[in-house]
Amino acid sequence: RGDKISCNWELLNDANYCIHLTVKRLLRKTPKLEHDMERGDSVAQSVILDLRHAVGSDKVLTFKQRRYIKMWIDGHKIIDIAIKYRVSPQTVSQTIIRASKNISNFLL
Repeated sequence: RGDKISCNWELLNDANYCIHLTVKRLLRKTPKLEHDMERGDSVAQSVILDLRHAVGSDKVLTFKQRRYIKMWIDGHKIIDIAIKYRVSPQTVSQTIIRASKNISNFLL
């Protein structure tokens, strides 16, 4: 076949930024997507670049949203984030949902 760049068709069909729940799921899968990107998956690379750009932009997320999202992406559970910042798990969950909506709107 000779291709050095692979294309993850399943991810390509599934990466719909219009749906904030899809964005939330992609954020949670960031470590796997980064691994796929390093192995040459061009779709994973595109998704990771989009997500990094959105998460890193001050115009997309608040400081609190960014802080929670980064911990959540790194695999921390919502309850652990809540304990660390002395807030309720519902607050963390709602903040992550709002952040995924902001990212979704930014990427459209």
